[in-house]
Amino acid sequence: MLSGSEALRIAAATGLPLADFLALPFRDAPEADFRIILGEKEPSSWRYHRLQLRREPTPSESHAQRCLFLQGEPGAIRCGIYPVRPRACIAFPYQEQGESVRRSRLARVWCPPGAWVKDEVDVPAHRLLRREQASDRAHYNAVIDRWNDSVTTQGLPPTPERFWLHLAAHYPPTVF
Repeated sequence: MLSGSEALRIAAATGLPLADFLALPFRDAPEADFRIILGEKEPSSWRYHRLQLRREPTPSESHAQRCLFLQGEPGAIRCGIYPVRPRACIAFPYQEQGESVRRSRLARVWCPPGAWVKDEVDVPAHRLLRREQASDRAHYNAVIDRWNDSVTTQGLPPTPERFWLHLAAHYPPTVF
């Protein structure tokens, strides 16, 4: 997952349109991060989406998909957007689980043996990253709320193309 500012920063750095590297998985009802209303003009067609980096199939038997921007083969993978990667990727292979930090099972699939040592994780830095993410997430949630309000009041079809324009319009260019 990523925020609007992270998506726009990646688009600016790569020159790719948002639709080329983002996926919009959905649920039939709003749920945690699945809040972006998209569909046809009729509310009965609406689904609740979230932003996610697009994934592509892999030849690996242990993991069927990987991030579109990962380059190389297991054991020698590198991020193709390293300078502008999202915060979740910065923290990888560690993930928050409540107040604790744990190592992602995906590290075993994509990282060479010994690449990450749990005792070396900088938990205070990880918590600082979480505070930065909370501020960005609050802004992103407000952007989604404005989008959803406009969808329910304007009567225009809530299409992905309109959402991309809305997203770019609600972040200052200095963010990306």
